[in-house]
Amino acid sequence: MRQALHILRKDIRYLWIEIAAALGAMGLFVFTAVHSTVTWTAPLPRTVAAFLMQFLLPFAWWILITRAVHAEPLIGDRQFWPTRPYSWRSLLASKGLLIVLFINLPVFLAQCTVLASHGFSPAAEFPGLLWSQVLLTGFAVLPIAALACVTASVVQFLVLGLVCFVEIGRASCRERV
Repeated sequence: MRQALHILRKDIRYLWIEIAAALGAMGLFVFTAVHSTVTWTAPLPRTVAAFLMQFLLPFAWWILITRAVHAEPLIGDRQFWPTRPYSWRSLLASKGLLIVLFINLPVFLAQCTVLASHGFSPAAEFPGLLWSQVLLTGFAVLPIAALACVTASVVQFLVLGLVCFVEIGRASCRERV
């Protein structure tokens, strides 16, 4: 565990810009969710906020997870981690902790904040919040991490992610017709 925490600290120092972008996008999400009905009455700011929430937040997660996985790449001939006495379990644990600390925990806190601001008790909604974390991990985090494991660069990841996104969209459009 000590080695995993060491790798986690290294990743936090290395990825501070991506972490700040993901947390900033989450802050924007919370701000727009809490204040949207009170301060923004014109349709344009809601449209811009909705656009940012739908695309900026997942994009920030994509970049953070991809850069974290690519920090110690599994493929290629220039891997860092086999030359150091890193255990693969420590490496996996550190990446998991990074994702939990900077994606899952902020989402959970943001959901609690939005629920509380709208008059609901987060404690009463805990099973739903926990289930949303399972769904976030299963349908967003793990596929992104899997794609990042089989690509060698962020550009390859974005191209492959775009191809997958378009193909999923095409498949869903065909089902509707």
